[in-house]
Amino acid sequence: MPDCAGPDLCILTPTPVDRPEWEALYRGFRDHYKIAADPEAIDRVWGWVTTPGSPLEGRVARLPSGEMVALMHFRNVPRPFQGVTGGYMDELFVAEGMRGTGVATAMLDALRDIGCARGWRDVRWITSDSNPRSCAFYDREASRTKFVTYEIKF
Repeated sequence: MPDCAGPDLCILTPTPVDRPEWEALYRGFRDHYKIAADPEAIDRVWGWVTTPGSPLEGRVARLPSGEMVALMHFRNVPRPFQGVTGGYMDELFVAEGMRGTGVATAMLDALRDIGCARGWRDVRWITSDSNPRSCAFYDREASRTKFVTYEIKF
């Protein structure tokens, strides 16, 4: 059963027929962060999101018209320091014309519900400090942590 946020939005697990709309949104996400549209990477992510038992899950948001207007990818993450399980949101992307309409809030609410149902202690994510609109939204919806993110590239 879809998780519908009022009469105006349904949050759904993507299925194979959703690929074209999901891909358009995912390419929009990649474009926003100036990440090249690598077809192999996009295929791999789609495979993860639509394969049962994959470590990466996804949800999409649809309007009553059927138009897909957002995507979100997340995963289960052990938190060894506390000995608990949490979630990690890898991407949340809302179509440009739908930003500021409550879609992102509905997506986070759906993720909160998923986390509560699974016994997660929390959900974490990162966003770019070059994205002030997202930062302002996340500052209203969540608490910033004191941790700094590092990476080693290979």
